[in-house]
Amino acid sequence: MTRPLLLLGLLTCPSLAQAATTTGYLCLRNDGVGTFSYGDLDIFADSDWSAGDRTASAPGSGKTLAPGAGDCYAITGLYVWSGYQYQYVFEISFLDTTGTSTFSSGSNLRLTSTSTWYIGATGVSTSKPSSSNYISVSNDAPDGFTSMSAYANYPNDDSECYVYWSGLSLSNARDWSHHYVERATSSSGPWSTIKSFYSWGYNYMTDTGLSSGSTYHYRVTVVDEYGAESTSNPTTSCTTTTKVADSDSDGLTDTEEASLGTDPNDADTDGDGLDDGDEVDSTGTNPLDADTDGDGLDDGDELADGTDPNDPDTDGDGLDDGDEVADGTDPNDADTDGDGLDDGDELTGGTDPNDVDSDNDGLGDGAEVTGGTNPNDADSDDDGLGDGAEVTLGTDPNDADSDDDGLDDRDEVSGGTNPNDGDSDDDGLDDGAEVSGGTNPNDADSDDDGLNDGDEVSGGTDPNDADSDDDALDDGLELNTTGTDPNDADSDDDGLNDGDELTGGTNPNDADSDDDGLNDGDELNEGTDPNDADSDDDGLNDGDELTGGTDPNDADTDDDALDDGLEFNTTGTDPNNADSDSDGLDDGAELSGGTDPTNADSDDDGLNDGDELTAGTDPLNPDTDGDLLDDGLEFNTTGTDPLNPDSDDDGLSDGDELDLGTDPNNADTDGDELDDGLEFNTTGTDPLSTDTDDDGLDDGAELDAGTDPTNPDTDGDALDDGLEFNTAGTDPLNPDSDDDGLDDGEELDVGTDPNNADTDGDGLDDPEEVGTTHTDPLNPDSDGDGVNDHQEILNGSDPNDPASNGEAPMDTGEQVDDGGKGCATAPGGGGLWLFVAGLLLSARRSRSRGA
Repeated sequence: MTRPLLLLGLLTCPSLAQAATTTGYLCLRNDGVGTFSYGDLDIFADSDWSAGDRTASAPGSGKTLAPGAGDCYAITGLYVWSGYQYQYVFEISFLDTTGTSTFSSGSNLRLTSTSTWYIGATGVSTSKPSSSNYISVSNDAPDGFTSMSAYANYPNDDSECYVYWSGLSLSNARDWSHHYVERATSSSGPWSTIKSFYSWGYNYMTDTGLSSGSTYHYRVTVVDEYGAESTSNPTTSCTTTTKVADSDSDGLTDTEEASLGTDPNDADTDGDGLDDGDEVDSTGTNPLDADTDGDGLDDGDELADGTDPNDPDTDGDGLDDGDEVADGTDPNDADTDGDGLDDGDELTGGTDPNDVDSDNDGLGDGAEVTGGTNPNDADSDDDGLGDGAEVTLGTDPNDADSDDDGLDDRDEVSGGTNPNDGDSDDDGLDDGAEVSGGTNPNDADSDDDGLNDGDEVSGGTDPNDADSDDDALDDGLELNTTGTDPNDADSDDDGLNDGDELTGGTNPNDADSDDDGLNDGDELNEGTDPNDADSDDDGLNDGDELTGGTDPNDADTDDDALDDGLEFNTTGTDPNNADSDSDGLDDGAELSGGTDPTNADSDDDGLNDGDELTAGTDPLNPDTDGDLLDDGLEFNTTGTDPLNPDSDDDGLSDGDELDLGTDPNNADTDGDELDDGLEFNTTGTDPLSTDTDDDGLDDGAELDAGTDPTNPDTDGDALDDGLEFNTAGTDPLNPDSDDDGLDDGEELDVGTDPNNADTDGDGLDDPEEVGTTHTDPLNPDSDGDGVNDHQEILNGSDPNDPASNGEAPMDTGEQVDDGGKGCATAPGGGGLWLFVAGLLLSARRSRSRGA
């Protein structure tokens, strides 16, 4: 099977017309552990390859490479141009001498001058490549299994062999693909595969359907993923067995049983619990005698118990196995109790072969026989100690007083002295003398005070009293360590017992252990620590505290969370007053919070620090809400909220309101339904005046109506907005409410109705009568001739001449009585009105222009 290797050549270059040809090289190297031989090597080109005259030298067959060796093959006709190279695509495949591919690299490998693979057509160099650029090939065979075994599956089946192999783990099964088992009837073959395994865990199989009484040979081979096979493969063989007649299946053929005289239909002819075949082939017992050795035990029981069914005295202790079983001794152990005496000898000597220590004295019977004591008497010398105990102690079990000190060994043991030493505690006093004198013969220092009993007697202290002066210190400690007087309970006369001082840590040889000027005893009475000059660790000496009036046992006498020493030496506060500045805050709280514990009003805003914390204001910021008013002023005077820069939420800060004169606690100081901030910041009205433009309308009402609260006559009709809105009923946003051509102010001046374009209802609009017909807009019949002014206009008569009513009047030249209203020849009744109205209008317009 061939495995092609796809290789890409080097970079492309300009046209063929500019290119030259050169020779490149394809190189192989053997990186295996053994010699690599291969046959034909073929190069398969793509279409580009065949386009020119590029050829590759075909190496001959039978090439061999030693490990690490390489060989190169020239490829001619490769185009190059000025250092550039063409790209060539081709496949390379080669076979080893067995016809199996030994190299596969995958596909689409691109070759460059720096790649691991190499094609030597570099364009400027035709030399062979360095060894590091060789194509690597390997001919290593995979590892194989190391052992194999097989056996016939008899008596279950005479046509089967069980085969097993081992000795190769997956970790060293390089590139494992599968393994297969072969069988042959001869060790030299031919071999045939009987089963392949593609799961690593299988290492056994049962070969079935075999011929009885035949020999078969087996071997197992490992195959790697490239198809290479292991070369070192274990073999094994198996011979199947031919079945013969065994009617009772006892392992003896019927023929053998007939010869022996056993029953071929009874597997256990003598009923001893053993099959006849086992007795003949394994145990060597008589299958016709249940008790082959005549020791009183059946052969099967003996095998079960471990005794020899062919030896009546299995352990050779002089007792038959059956007797031992009956007596309770172990027929497999000559010395059942392990005491050094055979069971037979013990029965003869009267000791118990099942008891190591027949007299229970702690010595084995064998040891007593050897040592000369009586194994049937626990206390051979009658001294009250068992023989075993004496041997353990080292005393003589045959001598009641081993050390001849006048005390029996047992009395010494009971009293705790050494029965092998006349002076057990080596204090120079015999044990007997110490017992008589009341001291402890086992303790050189009877009172355990650190002084030898003899030294105490010579030194005047009591050897039976560890503390002669009753100061709670042993005499030896005082004499050898503390330097105190073992006969004086208070060596430094400070009022404290030496033992109490050591327990308390004071110096029993120094009346003032901490050098604070106070006697240790006085300090204990005061409750201070005589070992600490500053008992409460507050930075003040205990004596100084007593002098200054603070408590030397309380680091914080006034409980203000500041140590007395800190207050006295650093902060300048009074250690006897928790609130030095009387601002309602403890000094410690002030230091923690950053306020001055010596200044009741840290930010000088008129509120003491405690009141500020209660109110929620910042005692370190005089203007907590940033409204330019000190918190104290807001809290005590203005009544504003020191936590809200705009107490009335009107859009002006409290400080700005005070500067303006508005009420910071009233959003609408002037009551015009406009917030002060709106008036000041937006409308431009006066927050202190309800009617900024004095036009008779509140500023809020003007905003609601749409008029200008800063202009008394929004529509410029010479009528104040309030007059129009409240009295005239005209539109303050329209200078001519009735759209008759006369401003509302002009109409009011002349007496016409500013809300009615034709005040007198004569069909002529007021401005027409005033400016054109000169009739009276307040009189529908200006000349009183019984025809209204509009009708006279239509008739072509003069509405101001009562004589002209639609018929042409005759002029007689005489005066006509007009009822006291003037001469008839003058203009009609409306003439005088028009004259007066003209004067009024002229005056108003003059005022308007002046305004």
